[in-house]
Amino acid sequence: MDEISHWIDPEFLQTNIVQAIHQQFQMNKPKSIQLQQCLHTNRIKEIMNELGKAQWQEKKIFDKYVYQTATLTPTLKKFCASAAIQKLLSVLVASKIKKIDAELCSFGHADYTVMQDEIPVKKGITFELDFTTDWKEEWGGYTSFVDNEEKLRVLPQMNTLTLVKEEQYMQHFVKYVNHQAKEKRRIFLQGTLN
Repeated sequence: MDEISHWIDPEFLQTNIVQAIHQQFQMNKPKSIQLQQCLHTNRIKEIMNELGKAQWQEKKIFDKYVYQTATLTPTLKKFCASAAIQKLLSVLVASKIKKIDAELCSFGHADYTVMQDEIPVKKGITFELDFTTDWKEEWGGYTSFVDNEEKLRVLPQMNTLTLVKEEQYMQHFVKYVNHQAKEKRRIFLQGTLN
């Protein structure tokens, strides 16, 4: 099995599908795409098994963020280091990807991030790879991409890869997770494509 088909569901590797994804990414405003059920079933099983053993630690600065992070699992480390994944993502977003910087995040009740006006905004491609099951929008916890107003809302959905080109003044944040989420957590890999 070649490296890319080890990671990605074969449906997404057909030439016409790759071209259609690239075209849709370029047409959307902001430039973005969501690929549902994109990872190979065996990789999702491996990742979910590893996530069950993750050691989560709270990360908080109250006026900026509160959530949990964990060390990337072995499978997610390989995913981020995969030359084949970087090459496929380069084709999809029409930009040379040399490196994937990522953080494994977990958001539950009372967790959030806040937009930071004083932080210089870098242009680039932001990605999220979601491992969340059975999440409801009214719980919060979704990622909102904003440029004076909300331009895109990314709802938690299992095995969904989201790619968003953040323009100069665009920022994103994770909406406060309210009490309705109870014990449920949103778990996802978030980062940038460099």
